[in-house]
This record gives sequence, C-alpha cells and structure tokens, in this order.
Amino acid sequence: MKRNTLSLTHYAAVLLFAVSCIAASGNALAEVMLKPISYKDGDLTLKGHLAWDSSHSGPRPGILVIDEWWGLTDWAKNTAKKLAAAGYVAFAADMYGDGKTTDDPKTAGMWMKAVISDEKLWSHRAQLGLNILKGDNKVDGSRLGAMGSSFGAITAMKMAYWGHDIKASASITTSLMQPPPEGTKSVKTKMLVFVGADDKSAPAEKIQKFIAGSSGVDMDYQLIVYSNTRHSFTTPQADSRGIPNLKYSKRADARAWKVIMGLFDETLK
Repeated sequence: MKRNTLSLTHYAAVLLFAVSCIAASGNALAEVMLKPISYKDGDLTLKGHLAWDSSHSGPRPGILVIDEWWGLTDWAKNTAKKLAAAGYVAFAADMYGDGKTTDDPKTAGMWMKAVISDEKLWSHRAQLGLNILKGDNKVDGSRLGAMGSSFGAITAMKMAYWGHDIKASASITTSLMQPPPEGTKSVKTKMLVFVGADDKSAPAEKIQKFIAGSSGVDMDYQLIVYSNTRHSFTTPQADSRGIPNLKYSKRADARAWKVIMGLFDETLK
C-alpha cells in the first residue's frame, strides 16, 4: 500500500513536470514581432512599425498607434508590442516622415504644426496608417481602432470626428482636446479620453468645453480624469524631457491601460 502511494505521488510529479514543459514550450513559440514598414505620401517616405504575435493565426483586429509630437519614439513601438501581446495587430504610424524624432520642443512643435495646420494632410496621414493595417493579411479590416498620446491623442479624437473607419479610439492627455465640430449630429466611434487633473495644458475650462460641445451629439464617450497626474502620464521617458508639466505615473498608466483594453476588447473582439 505504501509503495502504491509513492508510485502515485511520483506519477503526479512526473505529470506536473510534463505539463510544465508543454506550457513552457508553448510560450516559447509565442513571439511578438516588430517589423519596420516603409510607405509613401507622395514623394515623402514614411517609416512605421507593425507589431503582431506570431503564435496567433487568422485575421485579428488592428489598432493604429500615434505618438506624441516628438515623432515616432519608443512609446509608440512599445505600445504597439503591448497591443500585439494582447491579441491585436498594431501599427505605430509615422506622421512626419522618415520615422524622425527630436528631443527639442521647438522642433517638435514645428513638425506638429506643419501637420495640424492642414486638416486634409493630417487626416490623410492618419488614413495612410490605417491603410497599412487594412492591407495586411493578419488584420480583419472591419475591426479597427486608434489610440495615441498628446499629439497622437488629438489625432485619434479627430479620426473619430472625421469619420475614419475605426470603431474605437483612445486619447491619452491632449492639450488640443476639443468637442465635435459644430453641426455634427453623431460620432460613430466609441471614444475614451484621459486627462491628468494636474495637466496645465488641459485646464478645467477645456474639459468643460469638451463636455458642453458634446452635448446633443449622438456619441458614446467616456472621459476619465486622474488625480495627481500630469501630461504624458503613460510615457516612462516623460520625466527626462525637463518640462515640469510632463510626468510619468505608473499608477495612472496601469489604470488607463486596463480601461483601454476593455474598450478595444468590447468593440473589436
């Protein structure tokens, strides 16, 4: 009887080890890929990055990721990889050309102004990024979303207003936040808007203007304000910029990510 008990215990241990090996093997096969993608806007070459999990098969929802005014930084690429790990295909778009970035606020402001001062160009650049997702055989082109921070946040918001073919958008801290244009009857895209209560570039008056301007418009939006939180709160490098209004918040970042995943899972999966 004792020998049988030992045998059963030994068998259970062997079985547990085998299951662990299988699980480990499966995890090893799962790999998030990040591939540079060059595409064109006329004579200008744009350089984005496509992220996906190679262990998934079949078409998946696609998410367009748009960075802050600094250009295509690690924030967009890392966010794209996180989305890929969650079961999406994500494309970190290039809104300026050549995948360029800068650490100089004046240069960043100049680059951004060149895009947002021409709404047709702005909308077109965003659409080019969506086209990359739509044209990829890993993506279900009927299930698309967009997200971004700061400049990327207002771009995701504008995409909803412009009527781009996206079911959901997430906008993380934008000094340019604004309600739908006058005369807008409805916005089909479900929207998330995040604001830091201590973000000097998004004061209470701007938030109230967004709420008031959205009244009477048939739209589904959620506005979340995080206390003790400043601009660029999901960007780990924010503190190194030397700008007092920019600060990373691990707490707010984690909370926002859960809400963003909830929206995308609800609308796209």
